[in-house]
Amino acid sequence: MLKVQRLWILLSFCAVSIDSDLFYAAESDPISIECKTYIKGGIYEWLHNNQKILTVNDKSGMTQKGNIPITSKVRALGNLLKISNLQKGDSGQFVCKVPGHPDDVHTLHVISVSASPSGAWLLSAPAELRCETGQSSEAKTEWLKNNEIVHSEGVKTIKSVARSDEGRWTCKITTEDKRIFTKTLDITVIGLSGSQNVTARLGNSATLPCSLTPPNLGSLRVVGGGWKQMSGAQRKLCLPTLNASAGLHWTAEETHSDCEPRVKGLKGALSTNFSVTVSHVGEDDAGQYICSLTFQQGEISTEVTLQVSKGNKIDKPDKRTPYNPDKANQFWLHWKIWTWVGVGVLAFVIILLVVVLCCLRNKRMKGRRKRLKAVRPPLTANDYCQCNRLARQPQRSSGERPLCTPQPHRNSEKMEIKTTKGRRTQHM
Repeated sequence: MLKVQRLWILLSFCAVSIDSDLFYAAESDPISIECKTYIKGGIYEWLHNNQKILTVNDKSGMTQKGNIPITSKVRALGNLLKISNLQKGDSGQFVCKVPGHPDDVHTLHVISVSASPSGAWLLSAPAELRCETGQSSEAKTEWLKNNEIVHSEGVKTIKSVARSDEGRWTCKITTEDKRIFTKTLDITVIGLSGSQNVTARLGNSATLPCSLTPPNLGSLRVVGGGWKQMSGAQRKLCLPTLNASAGLHWTAEETHSDCEPRVKGLKGALSTNFSVTVSHVGEDDAGQYICSLTFQQGEISTEVTLQVSKGNKIDKPDKRTPYNPDKANQFWLHWKIWTWVGVGVLAFVIILLVVVLCCLRNKRMKGRRKRLKAVRPPLTANDYCQCNRLARQPQRSSGERPLCTPQPHRNSEKMEIKTTKGRRTQHM
């Protein structure tokens, strides 16, 4: 009976000691998970979905990593596990094990928000929005547009994209404990300029507009397309088609007796402007023309109606001719290049002028220093202090001979010798 009681106490202790924390984090964000059991110099083992991430010895600083993908972006600092660049597959349970202590369990849900296609949608093509928090999550997911709930599930499918779908979409996640997470996506809808009516005078040129709006295509790429002449035109024109084999450019239709080669498109690589120009417009050219562009996600098109007015020929272009952004970009690019060339030449001239002025200044300063050294400084009167001392005898130089001074004792001896010699001579 005592053994059974001890076993029941042990099982109840293990059941209540396992603590679980719930985490929500957005994809590509970092996160830090803390082990509640902290022992200075202890050994911590981290598991992800029952697979070993790493074992760290806080005393020695040694770390042993496992062989699962998440180990490449984790770092342990004591009882703290840091994970960078979260991905959808990182969701699950994280367990911290410390010898002699109960396990510390944490549950992570990675919020994944995506759009297909990403960034830009094609007008009238299908699209999809996804907001996922993992299979085991009980969080409530909603999609909002202009702060209004438009879908109450994580996946929203749009069969045909409209202009109204452009803007900011928000995924709102409400967790079990009433915490709220939001993630936004900015969507751009790509389409062609709307149906237009173009009027040209008889014999002049007419530009049929066809351009993508907005110019930022995101992940979308044009793979084909061209112009077609619909019913209503009595004279057939040779219309160009798009070729994406080596950069997107126009390919002229083969000239034959059934069409006239009076249609020209922009030269060089194309990006967003696919307008063409019809020269020498006649009455039989009036009618409907369709510009179509093909993407991997679908196809879009626009209609242009050409109307020809009778009257005298004029050389001035039609004021209603649409703006050509590619030609404007080429014009400004041309002027930008010459502007930068002029700035470079001006900078070179200024640098050369500064170098010449510095050399002349150094040369002038050098000559001035030489002239100052050549000029002897003027003599100035020296005022010495007057002292009440005996005048010192002047010191002779090393080459000056000393003056002869009389020696009285030697002269007296010589006089005595002379007197004795005189006395001797007198006696003789």
